[in-house]
Amino acid sequence: MKKHGFLLVLTMLSACGSSMHRFEVTGVDGQFCVPKTGYVAPDIWWIPDDAPGIPKGFSFGGCHRLKNATPEDRAVCALPKNFIDADVDSLQERRNRVWSELKKSADFDLLVNTTGVEYAIDPVTGFMVVSNASVESTWQRQGWAVWRLSVPAHSDGKPLVMRDGDELVAVCSKIEDYPGTDGLGSAGEYGCYRYVRGERYALDYRFISQQRVPTEAQMKALETALFDQVDQWKCSK
Repeated sequence: MKKHGFLLVLTMLSACGSSMHRFEVTGVDGQFCVPKTGYVAPDIWWIPDDAPGIPKGFSFGGCHRLKNATPEDRAVCALPKNFIDADVDSLQERRNRVWSELKKSADFDLLVNTTGVEYAIDPVTGFMVVSNASVESTWQRQGWAVWRLSVPAHSDGKPLVMRDGDELVAVCSKIEDYPGTDGLGSAGEYGCYRYVRGERYALDYRFISQQRVPTEAQMKALETALFDQVDQWKCSK
């Protein structure tokens, strides 16, 4: 099980010194340098075991985690205010993303094949939202899954159903039901999880959304900020 670690935003580092933690991401040349101050205690870092075949990565969290940090540390944290935390994962780590793969998991099978499942098209984003108020699964508490359709809704005249090519966009729930927010978010907001692959590594991240279904623009802006920050942590050779 992954544990989320948390750290501050910082500027581009020229090298990893004694004041830095060093992390590797399998498949990425070099190391990522993270300061030893300005984030929550290092004993909550998640670092994959050194067992053969397990890709390496690291984790970081949002500015809201810095409740007990110095004013100076908090002041330099420039991560987006709606960001909760993220894992930096290797592209070699296999993740199921489409329904043909995810339907085999117990959680999604329970969501879809239990009485009470509901399908709806979000009018703003065009995403399909699948929910089931009768299910309390391990990955969400009375939440909903947001999907990018592989076939336009109702194009074949049939009711909404899951199709093998449908891609999972995010999993969300009301903020009061979302774990690990540490007070971030307010009533009427939502906590969401999303996985996205970049050019060199992937982000497995959690964030606050003011909309029940996050928009492409909202997620793209957040991902750009997160990828930019992780790139700045890259140590020079």
